[in-house]
Amino acid sequence: MTDPIPIYTIGYGARSVEALLAVLQTWQIAFVIDIRSAPYSRFKPEFSKESLAREIERRHIRYLYMGDLLGGRPADPACYRDGKVDYDLVKQTAAYQEGIGRLRRAFAQQRRVVLLCSEYLFVGDTVFQGSIGRTDLEGGSDRKLEASLRKFAGLPIPKETQLLPGHGDFSTYGEELETNYYIKAALRNA
Repeated sequence: MTDPIPIYTIGYGARSVEALLAVLQTWQIAFVIDIRSAPYSRFKPEFSKESLAREIERRHIRYLYMGDLLGGRPADPACYRDGKVDYDLVKQTAAYQEGIGRLRRAFAQQRRVVLLCSEYLFVGDTVFQGSIGRTDLEGGSDRKLEASLRKFAGLPIPKETQLLPGHGDFSTYGEELETNYYIKAALRNA
């Protein structure tokens, strides 16, 4: 039995459009689902919704915009508490449920789908809220983690970008740059 095709994720950060398209073609992606709340980029206008959709579809890959359903900054004011998005409230909205339902159907049909996002950065087990991943496990390296943290600190992304760790609480890129002791130490040791 073969493993199921996962739903992939991709950001564009330091990539060019050509580099993004090459990754999509390498992984034989059939659908790019753009989940950016604001599908425009003043830093990289070629990644704005219309331009990007045109380039993606030129490669015979379908482009779908679902940022209104799954974006990190919903339009519904009821999803905010004290000026910040409350993702527990977001998960209860009809829009979010519709978006998740569509993703579940794509997965059940084994479509080769990638979620394009900019408001989120999937950091896995590298950065946690106020902390970092472990280096004492097999294959771990203080030197490599420190280099990754320096690279992380230099990413050309907005400070409000949500960081999604493998487990634990969310934070933002800006919060970690300002408060994470380990990132500051890695930068001092450069």
